[in-house]
Amino acid sequence: ASANGVLESSAWLVLLDETRIDTLLNQASTLNLFIDSTFLIATFSTCQAQQVQSVYRVGPKSGLVLETSGEWRPASGYVVTSTLNKYDRRSNFQGYPMHGVGVK
Repeated sequence: ASANGVLESSAWLVLLDETRIDTLLNQASTLNLFIDSTFLIATFSTCQAQQVQSVYRVGPKSGLVLETSGEWRPASGYVVTSTLNKYDRRSNFQGYPMHGVGVK
């Protein structure tokens, strides 16, 4: 999906043991996870609320950015913790250099 540039066209959720998150982030650093991607990571633990994080990259040469997306609870399911949509939450380009051209 990454090689074909379609990670932004689908939502992806990876559920894994908390001890494996570093391994996943190392693998994810090679993926095309840009601002419009929906790539979520959730770690599991029996009967506890779990934080769900969203992973993306501002540009092709920038590092991965993790942001809290919501929380999953056994009693209530997935609860979104931010009222902003993902494009508003990702409006900070993390110091990534941008070049702009104005045309009159």
